[in-house]
Amino acid sequence: MAILETEENERRRISGDLHDGVGQTLAAASLQLKKAKNDIAQLQKLDDLIDQAANEVRMLSHEMTPEMVLHFGLVKAMEQVTDRLNDVQNFTVFKFFKHIEFDDVNQVRAVVVYRSFQELTNNILKHAKAKNVGVHLNMSDDEILLMIEDDGIGYDKNEIKLGLGLQNLESRIRIFNGHLEVDSTIGKGTTTILRFSY
Repeated sequence: MAILETEENERRRISGDLHDGVGQTLAAASLQLKKAKNDIAQLQKLDDLIDQAANEVRMLSHEMTPEMVLHFGLVKAMEQVTDRLNDVQNFTVFKFFKHIEFDDVNQVRAVVVYRSFQELTNNILKHAKAKNVGVHLNMSDDEILLMIEDDGIGYDKNEIKLGLGLQNLESRIRIFNGHLEVDSTIGKGTTTILRFSY
């Protein structure tokens, strides 16, 4: 627990450095380019690249420090990410379902669930070629259950488990009495279930 809290503090420090340092420098450079621009194509391309870099830094900063989790809670943060996933691409449709009986969750545990959700949805976008993804979050007074199911290409979990980083995920959630189950069939999709017992 203490190790993960230290990790989160370090992530927040790096996130702040990215936002306050690199992000602001890029923004200033972009402003200078806009002032100097005289309809020159190369300057426009450079300006676009700087804007893209600034956006990437902003997204990385937000991913490293999930402020939505810290300020508004796990459910709101997952709803926001699901909406963003649907906004930034149009191949895979994400749907979020929730059943909340108890939401007084330890902050560090909430961040672990959130990061697990991020890792699994990123894996789906990178590898699954799914058209539909259902994200189910159930929270009761004795357990948090996160189930993510997709209709993608599936995989042989014995061959690809390490490559998708699931072993690392499994070891991290075990600290919080977490348990990971994966059911995947080639050509039919994948269902991943994470359970966190109190």
